[in-house]
Amino acid sequence: MKHCIALVLSCLVGCALTLPLRAQEGKLPVPPPLEQEETAKLVKQLFKSEYSKKTTVARRDLGKVLLSKAKREKADMVARYVLLSEAINLSARSADLNNSMEAFKLMENGYLIDSVKVKAGLLSAFPRTKSLITEETIFDEWMALVDMAVRMDDYSTADRFAGLARKRASRDKLLAGIAKDKAKYINLLEKRFEEVKPSLEKLAGDPANLEANGILGEFFSLYKRDWKTGILLLSKGPDGDLKKLADEEFKASGVTLELQGIADGWWEMAQSHKTLLRKSCLMRAAHWYRKVLVGLEGLSQVRIETKLSEIEKEIGISRGVKLSELQVFCYQSRRWKPHQIEKMTLARRSEALIVKNTTGISSYALLASKRLVRGDFSATVHVYGGRTMGITADDRDDDGLRSKRLEIELKEGWQRIRVERVGESLTFSVNGKPVRWKANSIYTQYYPPPKPEQTGYLFISLTSGKQCSIQQLELETATKEFGLTAGGSGSNDDEGGEGRGRGDDDRGRSSRGRGGRD
Repeated sequence: MKHCIALVLSCLVGCALTLPLRAQEGKLPVPPPLEQEETAKLVKQLFKSEYSKKTTVARRDLGKVLLSKAKREKADMVARYVLLSEAINLSARSADLNNSMEAFKLMENGYLIDSVKVKAGLLSAFPRTKSLITEETIFDEWMALVDMAVRMDDYSTADRFAGLARKRASRDKLLAGIAKDKAKYINLLEKRFEEVKPSLEKLAGDPANLEANGILGEFFSLYKRDWKTGILLLSKGPDGDLKKLADEEFKASGVTLELQGIADGWWEMAQSHKTLLRKSCLMRAAHWYRKVLVGLEGLSQVRIETKLSEIEKEIGISRGVKLSELQVFCYQSRRWKPHQIEKMTLARRSEALIVKNTTGISSYALLASKRLVRGDFSATVHVYGGRTMGITADDRDDDGLRSKRLEIELKEGWQRIRVERVGESLTFSVNGKPVRWKANSIYTQYYPPPKPEQTGYLFISLTSGKQCSIQQLELETATKEFGLTAGGSGSNDDEGGEGRGRGDDDRGRSSRGRGGRD
């Protein structure tokens, strides 16, 4: 019933499920259980010696061997399926996340499996580890399943997965709190979903029904925070403040005053609501205020930043940064070479990520974004400690990244740093006050004049043995596509549901560092 409702609604709002359906084309059915059983016996006989070893290392090694063999198996698709299944199981039980997820994706791409069931089984089998990034990744995978269930209005499954995510993160108060908030949000959604079901039936019979469009538009925008669907439905609903804002979003052309008017409209609407709906309006206001900030300066910039600070204080900031979006650059053989974040010592205290430079490779290292910053952008970083912060140019050769950096020095105490690039102009502000940047000495000694418009990585440099705390890291790129099309594309929405979410399904952003404990 729930899947039917989702399909009907998708057709009504012009977001038909053609892509997921096409993704199923060319996939093979799951082999019959008897064939799987017989093939599994042959596999275990072939690797009898390896299966006899019960240590974690031996299981991990066998999982890699079976995945490798599955990749090479092109003729016997039953054998390939069984090899992938065994690789998923052995790798998950031996805490090899990369191998188990790679095997899962190959199975998902090749066979008509129940992806949610297989992935949930993988995550359930995965033992606890001491790796902060591994535990965060497992938590994120659980939350991705939660969001998938919410999108399909399967709230009982979403609640169950949120409980498993919370159990997984029981040793991490922050992640456990995110899962707890998500569970509360799911309960509210489920209650409201039951109330709007009659409107779904009305809309199925009469797509132009004003009342049904308005009720469902409010549900999808202010409750589910599916802005693409919600704004489209609201635009077809009865006259009112919500419809007015929806129409303004459709007409948005990118003019600063126009975007600010939309943001102010959502801010004002938030004042007439409480709890969940108020938070949704504030999130939407923040979405547009961030777009307004790119290119602003002076008092206008201060005003918008103040509004954003008020919003963030009220709705809460979950976690400053996703570890999966960071990397480390260490200076080796006269080049900066990328390393995994595990090169640093990681911890979490309250809302902040604590990073200590224990690489031992050079006198200092760079904690950097994994994504390149291209074109016009704005970045907000809330940091305590560190040596310098800035942009390192993506100027590479076969040996690594050249030492070309545009940076500011970091002072004592918590600092809210904003970095903006518009054309060839690069600006920094610390706690709302402009700060002059400079090129590092090696840059000025060996290279041509600095080019702020170059692509690069956002970084914080850390002296060996020193640490910094990061509470927020956001990157946004400017975009000229603001309005929605009839098919629902181009909305540049960046908000998801309550809780940490999906990396928040960013469409207008180059990268979003925080997860959004909404």
